[in-house]
Amino acid sequence: MKKILFILFCLSLVGCVATTSKTVKLQLGMTKPEVIKVMGNPTSVKAKESIETLEYLLYPTWSPSIYDQKQQYWVILRDGRVIQYGNAGDFGSALPEKKEYDIKIQDK
Repeated sequence: MKKILFILFCLSLVGCVATTSKTVKLQLGMTKPEVIKVMGNPTSVKAKESIETLEYLLYPTWSPSIYDQKQQYWVILRDGRVIQYGNAGDFGSALPEKKEYDIKIQDK
């Protein structure tokens, strides 16, 4: 039983090492084909005007566990060149401002 748990633990570490080895090779200014060569094909692609977002689902590197769920990792390109990359939740203030309105209608 201990041997099986050890093997599963080692396999989970291998997945994390592969993720880290990919993301550390990213650089600002890379072209889309260069990103795909490093990261592989994205899970999805979103585009608006000259901004394109390549989305990858990767296992987190900070907590190797067989129970980890994949995290969204974005590579953002403008005019075909990388301008930002990282975990999806890390982009808060760096993305264009998003305006939201909370309108409450009261009946009289």
